Amino acid sequence: MTRKLLGVATVLCLLALRSQAAEATDKDKLQGTWIITSATIDGMKMDVPKGEETLITFKGDKFNVKEKNKDEQGTFKIDEKKKEIDLTGPKDNDPKVLETVKAIYKVEGDTLSSAMSLKGPDERPKGFDDKEAMIITLKKK
Repeated sequence: MTRKLLGVATVLCLLALRSQAAEATDKDKLQGTWIITSATIDGMKMDVPKGEETLITFKGDKFNVKEKNKDEQGTFKIDEKKKEIDLTGPKDNDPKVLETVKAIYKVEGDTLSSAMSLKGPDERPKGFDDKEAMIITLKKK
């Protein structure tokens, strides 16, 4: 009887863990460090040269952008239904002045794609095929 109960308890625990993994939110999927691998503007893809990659780390509702000579922090909010993300951080490297960039995103496995409007930070692209958007592709580190 005890073995049967332990077996049932083990199966229930495994099912609960599987259910939690299946219910991972986009915010959960963003957590961790990502490497910018390329940017696409007007259909032209530009790969980031080795050694010049930018790292973006998401932790909780905060993010950190780390480049060679820059290390900036900010916050982010997402709308999973609309696949929109708002990133708020220092404007022009001035920590006293904050700016929010409105973008769209999609997470597919270990690839994160984000599109930002070339019109300015307050404009959100209509989609990933928007001609006035820059698309950034990142890979999970």
